[in-house]
Amino acid sequence: MFCKYTFYLDHKPVTTPVVHGKNVNPEFNFKHHHTVECVTTNILKYFKGDCLKVQVYGYPDLEQKKGGEMQAASKTNKNKSMNSTNSSGLKDESTELTMD
Repeated sequence: MFCKYTFYLDHKPVTTPVVHGKNVNPEFNFKHHHTVECVTTNILKYFKGDCLKVQVYGYPDLEQKKGGEMQAASKTNKNKSMNSTNSSGLKDESTELTMD
Protein backbone atom coordinates (compact mmCIF):
# COMPACT_ATOMS: atom_id res chain seq x y z
CA MET A 1 0.00 0.00 0.00
CA PHE A 2 1.15 3.54 -0.66
CA CYS A 3 -0.28 7.07 -0.75
CA LYS A 4 0.00 9.85 -3.29
CA TYR A 5 -1.01 13.52 -3.28
CA THR A 6 -0.30 16.76 -5.12
CA PHE A 7 0.33 19.93 -3.13
CA TYR A 8 -1.09 23.27 -4.30
CA LEU A 9 0.36 24.09 -7.76
CA ASP A 10 2.98 21.32 -7.87
CA HIS A 11 2.93 19.34 -11.10
CA LYS A 12 4.61 16.23 -9.73
CA PRO A 13 2.71 14.20 -7.11
CA VAL A 14 4.34 13.26 -3.81
CA THR A 15 4.36 9.48 -3.21
CA THR A 16 5.08 7.59 -0.01
CA PRO A 17 7.22 4.46 0.07
CA VAL A 18 5.28 1.20 -0.20
CA VAL A 19 4.20 -0.34 3.12
CA HIS A 20 4.21 -4.13 2.82
CA GLY A 21 2.00 -6.63 4.60
CA LYS A 22 -1.58 -6.53 5.81
CA ASN A 23 -2.35 -4.03 8.52
CA VAL A 24 -5.50 -2.01 9.26
CA ASN A 25 -3.27 0.76 10.65
CA PRO A 26 -0.20 0.89 8.41
CA GLU A 27 2.71 3.06 9.51
CA PHE A 28 4.12 5.02 6.61
CA ASN A 29 6.80 6.86 8.62
CA PHE A 30 6.74 9.48 5.88
CA LYS A 31 7.58 13.17 6.05
CA HIS A 32 7.81 15.70 3.25
CA HIS A 33 8.57 19.40 3.65
CA HIS A 34 6.86 21.87 1.32
CA THR A 35 8.29 25.37 0.95
CA VAL A 36 6.17 28.31 -0.16
CA GLU A 37 8.51 31.05 -1.40
CA CYS A 38 5.90 33.82 -1.54
CA VAL A 39 2.68 33.79 0.46
CA THR A 40 -0.07 35.18 -1.74
CA THR A 41 -3.81 35.54 -1.27
CA ASN A 42 -4.23 32.46 -3.50
CA ILE A 43 -2.09 30.23 -1.27
CA LEU A 44 -3.90 31.58 1.80
CA LYS A 45 -7.25 30.69 0.18
CA TYR A 46 -5.87 27.22 -0.56
CA PHE A 47 -4.81 26.71 3.07
CA LYS A 48 -8.08 28.09 4.39
CA GLY A 49 -10.67 26.42 2.19
CA ASP A 50 -9.36 23.88 -0.30
CA CYS A 51 -8.93 20.16 0.22
CA LEU A 52 -5.80 18.08 0.05
CA LYS A 53 -6.75 14.91 -1.78
CA VAL A 54 -4.74 11.90 -0.63
CA GLN A 55 -5.04 8.80 -2.79
CA VAL A 56 -4.43 5.46 -1.06
CA TYR A 57 -3.39 2.55 -3.26
CA GLY A 58 -3.43 -1.06 -2.13
CA TYR A 59 -3.08 -4.49 -3.63
CA PRO A 60 -6.25 -6.60 -3.39
CA ASP A 61 -6.13 -10.17 -2.15
CA LEU A 62 -6.22 -12.44 -5.19
CA GLU A 63 -6.94 -16.13 -5.46
CA GLN A 64 -6.47 -18.32 -8.48
CA LYS A 65 -9.57 -19.72 -10.18
CA LYS A 66 -9.68 -22.94 -12.17
CA GLY A 67 -8.02 -22.32 -15.51
CA GLY A 68 -5.36 -20.01 -14.04
CA GLU A 69 -7.41 -16.79 -14.01
CA MET A 70 -7.04 -14.54 -10.96
CA GLN A 71 -10.03 -13.10 -9.09
CA ALA A 72 -10.52 -11.00 -5.97
CA ALA A 73 -10.63 -13.08 -2.80
CA SER A 74 -14.10 -13.69 -1.42
CA LYS A 75 -13.49 -11.69 1.75
CA THR A 76 -12.94 -8.41 -0.17
CA ASN A 77 -15.21 -5.64 1.12
CA LYS A 78 -17.29 -4.43 -1.82
CA ASN A 79 -19.29 -1.83 0.14
CA LYS A 80 -16.75 0.99 -0.10
CA SER A 81 -18.21 3.27 -2.74
CA MET A 82 -15.04 5.37 -3.08
CA ASN A 83 -12.89 2.38 -4.13
CA SER A 84 -11.94 1.50 -7.66
CA THR A 85 -9.39 -0.84 -9.20
CA ASN A 86 -7.29 0.45 -12.07
CA SER A 87 -5.88 -1.56 -14.97
CA SER A 88 -2.66 -2.41 -13.10
CA GLY A 89 -4.61 -4.11 -10.31
CA LEU A 90 -4.05 -1.37 -7.70
CA LYS A 91 -6.98 -0.30 -5.57
CA ASP A 92 -7.53 3.45 -5.48
CA GLU A 93 -9.17 4.84 -2.34
CA SER A 94 -9.53 8.59 -2.40
CA THR A 95 -10.17 10.57 0.78
CA GLU A 96 -10.54 14.31 0.89
CA LEU A 97 -9.08 16.10 3.91
CA THR A 98 -9.79 19.70 4.77
CA MET A 99 -7.06 21.90 6.13
CA ASP A 100 -7.95 23.99 9.19
